[in-house]
Amino acid sequence: MRHLLKSVGVSLIPAVLLLTVFCSCCCDAEFDERSTYRSDFEQTYALQAGGTASVRNVDGYVRVVPSDKNEVSFKGVLRVRAGSREEAQRLAKDIKVIVSHDEKSFSIEVKKTGTARWVHWGIGHHWALDIDLSVPRQCNLDLSTVDGSVEVSGVEGTLDVSTVDGSVDVVDVRGNIDCSTVDGSCELANVDGKVEAGSTDGSVTIHGKLHGLRAHTVDGSVYVTALEGSTDAEGWRLSTVDGSISVTLPRSLSFDLEASSIDGHISVAGPAKFVSRSHRKVVATLGEGGAPLSISTTEGSITVEFEE
Repeated sequence: MRHLLKSVGVSLIPAVLLLTVFCSCCCDAEFDERSTYRSDFEQTYALQAGGTASVRNVDGYVRVVPSDKNEVSFKGVLRVRAGSREEAQRLAKDIKVIVSHDEKSFSIEVKKTGTARWVHWGIGHHWALDIDLSVPRQCNLDLSTVDGSVEVSGVEGTLDVSTVDGSVDVVDVRGNIDCSTVDGSCELANVDGKVEAGSTDGSVTIHGKLHGLRAHTVDGSVYVTALEGSTDAEGWRLSTVDGSISVTLPRSLSFDLEASSIDGHISVAGPAKFVSRSHRKVVATLGEGGAPLSISTTEGSITVEFEE
């Protein structure tokens, strides 16, 4: 079933859908109340445990929390700034929220049409749609936005997250995780699963039980704390260009380590047997050895240590 939600009214495809819309003042410094139109809406749909929820946003954050109900609750706040509130309300008509759903899947797609195309927006015009979802605790997520942060907590399932200009924050998630941003940080806390996390301009911080790891950035540091219960599945690879890398491992893990830095110190502490060691490169067996642990940076230090 597919629904089309407009910011100032309701277009229904094909069933009746109630949408509450009102204007209000906005205290965000970016949106002056005299030139801002705001629309709030909230809907709830059935979604079975283990289903999939996806969001395709353009400008605004996406935030997801768990629920003990087999349903997804969607709250949206659209704010449009223009030369006047009347002009902002007119422009809001061409920002559309398309909702598709059945018992196994739910999706939101945000589109700009008509005068909402960038070419028609003058200096001082801006819009953002912030999206909050509550989903079943067991739920697969596919989330993206262009200009905004993404936050996810407390779910179990496959997680695919991306943004261009914003941070990614993942907390208490169990399952395979793939998250990326261009301009912002990636922070994963108390996760349990296979992880791939990356940024172009920002740090990457990962904490949890890890079962396969790829972490990379260009301009930023990488911090990894692997908890007891982590595994060396498929080997781990950590890299940055301009930044340091710090890794803390449980003593139950064993790796074949290869660490390299063009301009920075390399420190390895704990149960390590060095195969070769120089200022720029260290090859060592950690514990009993095993899967590869590759760590590299161009300009920054590398530290590998084990939990006490």
